[in-house]
Amino acid sequence: VAWRAGTTYTATSYVYVSPTFPSTLSSDENKEQDRPYEEYIADEAQTVTRYDILAAALQKLAPGTWQEPDESIGAAVNRLQHALDVDRIGSTFQISIALTMDDPQKAASVVNAVTDAFVAKAHSEEFYGRDQRLATLRDERSKLQTQLDEKLAEQAKLMDELGVAQVSVADNTDNSYDANVKHLNDL
Repeated sequence: VAWRAGTTYTATSYVYVSPTFPSTLSSDENKEQDRPYEEYIADEAQTVTRYDILAAALQKLAPGTWQEPDESIGAAVNRLQHALDVDRIGSTFQISIALTMDDPQKAASVVNAVTDAFVAKAHSEEFYGRDQRLATLRDERSKLQTQLDEKLAEQAKLMDELGVAQVSVADNTDNSYDANVKHLNDL
């Protein structure tokens, strides 16, 4: 059989699946998980062969690595879904992603692309909406800084008109009264 089929190579990658779930909505760190870890890791193993993950992986590959000429992306993804072997490694926190082909370089390229796409997707889902929240926080910080600068400028103007010494906060802008007091202290 081996003589008839020729030589085949298997490329395998191992992914560590974190045993803790990211907390998004609940702040209670001691709360037990809704699903047992066994089900969670089984879901993660199935996630590897999701259409969007495999399509993203195939788009990163050089033409001809997996997708045949004139083959649609859907057909290539379907063929890859059936060719990949994704399993949990014993009772560890790892899953293996394996592919057997007659070309070791192509097998390694496909497995690496699938692994990269899976990890990137898992990472983006873990921090869902993070970029939007960070942008909102930066905008709010910018607005608050602008308001603070306006208030400080208004306060400095009033203190200068009243002839009162002012406290400089961050920009070390002293009015004439502060400069005179500082000059006297330096003597």
